[in-house]
Amino acid sequence: MNKRDYEIISSEPAFWSRIGFADDPTRLDENGNVTFYSENWDNFIREHKSFAEKGIKLHTGILHNGWVGVSEYDFRAVDRTLEAIFSVSDEIYYMPRIKLNPPISWTLANPTEAALSYGAKRDTESIVRLVRKMSPYYTTSGISGNTPRSDEGYAYLFSFCSEKWLRDACTALDKLIEHINSTPYAERIVAYQIGMGMCAENAIWGAWSEDKLKWGDYGITAARCFERFAVAKYGSREKVEEAYGMSYTDAYELIPTPDEKYHEPTSFDDFFRVGNQKSIDYAEFMSNSCADAILGIASHIKKLTDGKPVGTFYGYIHTGNSTDSGHLAVDKLLASPYIDFIASPKGYFATEAGRSGGEQACPMSVVRKKIWFDELDNNTHIGKRFHAPHLAPATMSETSTVYWREICKELAWGNLNFWFMDLAGNWFDDREIMDEMERIIAFYKEMRKKPRASVSEILLVTDDRSTMYHNADRRMMGSSGEGVLNDTACELLSCGAPVDIYRLSELCEIDTSRYKMVVFANSYFADEKTAEKMRGLAAEKLCIFNYAPAVHGRKYGIENVFDVTGMAIEPFDAPFDVSDGYACGVKMPPVRILPRDGLTVLDTYSDGGIKTAKYKNSVLCTACGMKSEDFHRMAAKAGCHMYADAGVTVYADSRFVGVFPRDDIYTVKMTRESVFRDVKNEKTYKGDCIDVHIESKGAAVFTEINAF
Repeated sequence: MNKRDYEIISSEPAFWSRIGFADDPTRLDENGNVTFYSENWDNFIREHKSFAEKGIKLHTGILHNGWVGVSEYDFRAVDRTLEAIFSVSDEIYYMPRIKLNPPISWTLANPTEAALSYGAKRDTESIVRLVRKMSPYYTTSGISGNTPRSDEGYAYLFSFCSEKWLRDACTALDKLIEHINSTPYAERIVAYQIGMGMCAENAIWGAWSEDKLKWGDYGITAARCFERFAVAKYGSREKVEEAYGMSYTDAYELIPTPDEKYHEPTSFDDFFRVGNQKSIDYAEFMSNSCADAILGIASHIKKLTDGKPVGTFYGYIHTGNSTDSGHLAVDKLLASPYIDFIASPKGYFATEAGRSGGEQACPMSVVRKKIWFDELDNNTHIGKRFHAPHLAPATMSETSTVYWREICKELAWGNLNFWFMDLAGNWFDDREIMDEMERIIAFYKEMRKKPRASVSEILLVTDDRSTMYHNADRRMMGSSGEGVLNDTACELLSCGAPVDIYRLSELCEIDTSRYKMVVFANSYFADEKTAEKMRGLAAEKLCIFNYAPAVHGRKYGIENVFDVTGMAIEPFDAPFDVSDGYACGVKMPPVRILPRDGLTVLDTYSDGGIKTAKYKNSVLCTACGMKSEDFHRMAAKAGCHMYADAGVTVYADSRFVGVFPRDDIYTVKMTRESVFRDVKNEKTYKGDCIDVHIESKGAAVFTEINAF
């Protein structure tokens, strides 16, 4: 690997704009030119220049793949993009994001390689007709929201299982890299970001839709590959039929229907997919298919570029569609030598000033083995609103708070790298905003020079595998903040103390000795080694569990909950009632905790059944509705140092303390007496209990000057 390139992408933050953002799939104008979402790039070039002047050396954006037809390539769009980017400065580097979605003509020529939604006809003639019908509605996110509802189902550009697509995509890369290497800019391209599917974020087609009929791939190629996966897992066709409790004549019958995968559960066992093994296997298969496609492309680029760094979007495990997106094979990418960095947009929940912010992925897991890039597509208070416009900053002060919070998060969670992003246009085309970005960039770079150690005494444990093992409404996870996982994370992050986040699969690998409180958000699948670690932690420190920890993983059984927590649960008949404690509004079969000696009841249902209880060091919350005040109280009792009251987000490590309150606060409690400088507001304080007025939705970022 080129050490210079690796050093740049591991240490230099970046800026992304719409330069090069072409229509996806490729569309051509009357002159045969590739069309772009924004044809005039003057303001984007101006923003790139502004960021370059503020110290941003690495620039990124979308570079067209040159693939314009079946075995047809045209690099005029590539040249236009490279010329625009490198016109910014002679001192910058470029990390192109390359989408490997094929042109529509490829799908028409290869209809059996298309992905199909449930109910679509699977003969060649019908697929071609459906692709032609949908052609005007194909967009970068799959299909337009204006696409007429089709009784014929939906067809997408290619199946993630398609070996034909992978070969042709690699051929397109051969042509593209050969062309790039012929330009004057080849040496200043330091890495390649690759992707396919929806927005080229490696999300399987239809996964972001609210229509479950669009979730999954029921195409010819996908059915054949899923059968091959199942036979490899169980050993024979006959054993597949035994495992799935069915006989079949066509591989298509093996793919679970939308209703088999997702329905209102009829029982606790039904919720956890007991007797529904094919839905579990299909979820695993989709993620493996996605990961294998990524690695096929990444390994090819490595060969073409003599080992330049390669990365991709992946691991969106904190979203409600992670299973259908194919984003659950995280460990496969982390173990691969072909992937050097993994990226994700920031979470689209709790993003406004005064809230915690969040992530769609688990970056602390990634940086144990790879470089992490956080896509900060946070709105500023100017320009067009894009994601969740009601959460966008309303003032310059709120814009400042949001970006200080995001950068403190990156630093506290392991010197994460990131790119500023102007997703819609003119977000940073303002002198006051850029002056503030300059201060933030300088702070980030200065902190990265200093040795870092975590000071978090609270650990949040999330899990990717568990999501395959339950039949849940998407609100179980929460794509936009509503859900067990996101609500737990946001409330915990606002408890007044810093929090580390790792995945359950890493629990036996990381050092847990410094944590005094561990919160298990969705740990429903735990193998014997992991369950033993969970028991060990609960024996020595406060552990908070949601719903039914470790019910899957070894032999399935509700008794596994008692084994890990010391508390038994039982399902009970009750109407679903949000007001009775299910704070996330998730349709999980209600369970209650059974009484036992030594049990402390913390909360009950309206009928008196035990909702939340503590036994020794374990707290079990069956309704998953704890708030920041609850976490603050429990963390303080567990001996965690609380920097601020509940409702305050704290991102901190050994170098700094960032404080972001929901409401006005007047005190920040440091761990020791010293002299502290609030670098954001340029004020100095002495002592260990700082008297400071931080207004609602404001921020303060403290660094230690010297000890008394």
